[in-house]
Parts: sequence; structure tokens; C-alpha cells
Amino acid sequence: MKRIQYIFVLVCAMSLAGCTPRGVLKIPKNIPVDRTLYDPAYADAADAAEAILLEARKDLGVPGLSAAVSVKGKTVWAGAVGWADVTKGVPATRRTKFRIGSTSKAVTATGLARLVDAGVIDLDVPIGAYMEDMPNPKWIRMTPRQLASHTAGLPGYEENSDRAGAIGTIMLMRQYDDVVEALDVFDGAKLLYEPGEGFHYSSFDVNLLSAVMQSATGTPFLELLDRQVFRPLEMASTHADFQDRSVPGRAVFYDRAKRGVKPWRHVNLSLKWASGGLVSTSSDLVKLGAAWFDPGFIRSDTRRIMWTPQRLKNGEVNIENYALGWRSDTTTRVFGEERPIKRVHHGGVSKGAMSWLVLYPEYEMVVALNINARAETFQLFAAREAAITRAFMGVAELR
Repeated sequence: MKRIQYIFVLVCAMSLAGCTPRGVLKIPKNIPVDRTLYDPAYADAADAAEAILLEARKDLGVPGLSAAVSVKGKTVWAGAVGWADVTKGVPATRRTKFRIGSTSKAVTATGLARLVDAGVIDLDVPIGAYMEDMPNPKWIRMTPRQLASHTAGLPGYEENSDRAGAIGTIMLMRQYDDVVEALDVFDGAKLLYEPGEGFHYSSFDVNLLSAVMQSATGTPFLELLDRQVFRPLEMASTHADFQDRSVPGRAVFYDRAKRGVKPWRHVNLSLKWASGGLVSTSSDLVKLGAAWFDPGFIRSDTRRIMWTPQRLKNGEVNIENYALGWRSDTTTRVFGEERPIKRVHHGGVSKGAMSWLVLYPEYEMVVALNINARAETFQLFAAREAAITRAFMGVAELR
């Protein structure tokens, strides 16, 4: 069966390689702006943020860009500039849904934290205790902590020795209706190291974690996220990115080109909903971030565990200071060398999109940023968040 699937996907890949690329679309010169100010104390900061978005859209060469800011549990501003759909002339707004790529991992981590609080999952119990029909027996001894911190030994897309699965992750054509079924993409892959002995950032870790969460609760993963995260936080615009159905409010995604953009080819992200297959708005993402400061939603001791960079079996902290579903920087200097500050964050690069979600625990401030094309580098895109944060931080310090 694996061999048949491999040949079929290979033929499809060869066919796709011969397809003629779509034409370049020019981005209209008139740039629409959408903004909502929820707290008048931040009016000047909102003006500054709007100017930052307009400049960023032009400099990055992307059609549309959105952002939102939350302080002490309340959204104070949300805005968007540019286009959600260049061809149809649909402006980007604060309600536009973007692919959030690996920021999905932070969403899944939020669901995991809720299950830890409820006593449904123990981070250090082998996942074999939660999932009886394990596709690969070598996975049984892995723990949820290792999966959430990318220390379980699973390969990434490039190292995947499951040949049919590796091609499937490139083609992104197959529909998976269940997260357990999607483990087929890497269930034949060799481990890179024994669980806990190394670090390798991989979406496969979180894909397997989502199957464990589903098995532990007896609830389909997407429904589980809805129950534990989306509905309690009123994140009505966050859900799986479905290829086979209409998704109201979803942006069109693009590839930057000389003198314009090209629509990104159609892809199916169902093989990685938990790790990179969700869509959301910047406004919804700051709700998610703000919820982490609420001990009634996630206990303080659980938050501390989830935000602590994880150690390997030899006692050393992993090389990326990766925590559980989040990256945690204790001494970032985005506000200058003389002002180190803690920052918890996750970013994502998807097919025709980039996403960036940052939490500043000291001020209970959350900032989210999304675009519907890939910038030349992620750093160029993410740098705009620091500029927006500086504009709002000055007001937050006085309140």
C-alpha cells in the first residue's frame, strides 16, 4: 500500500511540476485601512501602529497585513491595511483570517495546558498510556513533555525517511479527516535520537501530540480545541484551514513576484492541523495570548511549566530555549540594551502567509501580526511587531 501511494504521489508531483504558473497580479496603489480603537487612551499609539503597518506592507511587498494589541486581558486596538483578495478587490480587515503556520503550535499548547490542569494528561507519563493503537512502537516511551518541547527524537520534513510521507508533505494534496490518520505521513520514519537526548524542531512532534490529546479525551482533536480553547475565549474566527469547503473571511494567499504577486497554489493542510494548519485573525490570537495571564483559564503553576525552557536528559537546556509549545526569551532586548525583558512567543510560516504572536508577561501585553504572503525573511516581518509594541508600551507603563 505504501509503495502504491508513493508511486501515485510521485506521478502527481511530476505532473504538477509541468504546470504553467499563474500570471503576476499588480497590487492596487490605493491601500485601504481598517482600524478599531477599543481604548481611547491608546489613540496616539494606534496612529503610530497604522503608519507602521502601511510602511511594512510596502516594504515587505505583501498584499495585506493585520495586527492587534491586548493589555491586561483587553484588546485595545486592532487594525489592517491592504488587500485580502487582490483580484476581487477585497480589503483586509481585523476580521480577515490568515494562515498562522506554526503559531498553531501555541494554540495546541493552550489546549494541552488545559488538559494538564484538568488532570487528563500528565506531561511525564509515556504516551503509550494514552494511545493504545500506536502506529510506531518506538513512539510508546515518548512523553507529552518531549513532544511539546521537540525533544522526542522525531525527524522534521527534510529528515523524514518515510518516502511516501515525505512526498506527501511537499505535495499537500491528500485530505486527512482525523489526526491519527495523518500520522501516516511519518509513521515509518527513523528516530534521530532516543527520546529526551536531543532537540530537533519538528511539526511531527505536535502532530503526534494532537493524536495523544484526542485519544486521552476521546474527543476529535478539532472539537477538543473548540471546547477547550476557542469557545471559552470567544475565538470565533479560529479553526482548521479547510481546502474542500468555503471559508468565509479567509484571505487569498500569495507568492511575491517581480512587480506584484501570484496566487499561491491550492494546498491541503489537514496533515498538520495541530502544528501548522489553522487559520485565525490577529484579534483572536491576542485573546489566546491574554488568556495565559488568567489563572482561572490556565493555572499559574502550569503556565510556569509550559513557559520554562526544557532540559535534556544530560541536564542541559535545549539549544533553542524551547519551552512547551512556546519559545521563551528571558533577556530579550527589543527595547534597547539597557532594558532586558521577558518575551514568550511563537511564529509561523505557511503557504503564502506569515504569523507572529508575542506575549510580554511583565506588562500582560500581547501583540499579533499576520500577512498573506511570505516576506523575504521572517525577521523582516517580525521586526514590525517590536515597533508596534514600543508605541503601546509607553502608554501601558503609565496605567
